[in-house]
Amino acid sequence: MSWRHVPDPVRAASPGALRPTGDRRPGRRTVLRAALATAAGLAGVAGVAGGGCTADDTLDRLDIACGEPGGTYIQFGRLLGGAAVAEGLARTSTALVTAGSVDNLARLRTGSAGLAMCLADSARESAWTPAAIGRVYQNYLQVVVPAGSPVTSVEQLRGRPVSIGAPGSGTAATTRRVFGALGLLDAGSRRVEVSELVLAEAIRRLRAGTLAALVFSSGIPIPALTAVAAQFPVRLLDLTEVFDRLTQVQREVYARTTVPAATYDMPADVTTVGVANLLLSRPDLPEDTAARLVDLVLGRARDLVPPPSTGIQYLTQQTLVDTFPISLHAGAARRYRELHG
Repeated sequence: MSWRHVPDPVRAASPGALRPTGDRRPGRRTVLRAALATAAGLAGVAGVAGGGCTADDTLDRLDIACGEPGGTYIQFGRLLGGAAVAEGLARTSTALVTAGSVDNLARLRTGSAGLAMCLADSARESAWTPAAIGRVYQNYLQVVVPAGSPVTSVEQLRGRPVSIGAPGSGTAATTRRVFGALGLLDAGSRRVEVSELVLAEAIRRLRAGTLAALVFSSGIPIPALTAVAAQFPVRLLDLTEVFDRLTQVQREVYARTTVPAATYDMPADVTTVGVANLLLSRPDLPEDTAARLVDLVLGRARDLVPPPSTGIQYLTQQTLVDTFPISLHAGAARRYRELHG
């Protein structure tokens, strides 16, 4: 899959938004028909996980499993929850601070969250299968080094300490696959010295010089890095070489994508790994609730783009339905079909 710059249909003021071209996956209508077929019959009449319906069909609460402070997940979750309350879908909503995708799936499965943000690769690797409300935005795997670092390639990270993401995060899972494909974790070789740190601690150690790099998967720019950019300029390492080494299965969920130079005031654009980010629910979420969530995401699309993100370029009817590898929730699929035919 190749990617090119196009105007963002949701937020024209967001420069650098990306959109797939040359996509070999089935077309939107084919995807939707398949999703409808596989989702049929999944939605039950159980109460909403992480909340309960009142007599007027308003949820008492809607808890959304998000991610770490300083990341895009938590920003998006707060905006989504606020919109849900404003539109009368829920009386209260909390964007839950979590470790990220893997942790979010566990919370969704046990019912301690009603919705979850999750990377597509983590969702596919899960032993438990959720349902999808929509494909909401693109994540970028960002290998971050200080702007003045002597490290200019991921190969030069061998023997150096690197935080690959928080324990239980989708970032850590994706990074292990990518570093593994590059041979950076091979036994018997000079490997990257891997640690799993929360974002705030990883940034602290990167600034102190005790980490050579940190990896984080999110929209761009990473909000926590934007907050310290004036005192701590950074740049990203290029991941172009990884794509020739991915397995066929990995290529289905990973895309070659570009972080524009202006994102972190870098000398040039950087190629990295893109992963679709999904908004997930339990399969037994009531169909009408899933349909109302579709209306919410579409109707409040402009309000759900965390400033100053340029990595959120979906939130349109045409792209929300492409939730591969997770099937759409039956209620969400029905609503998309009503809107699209």
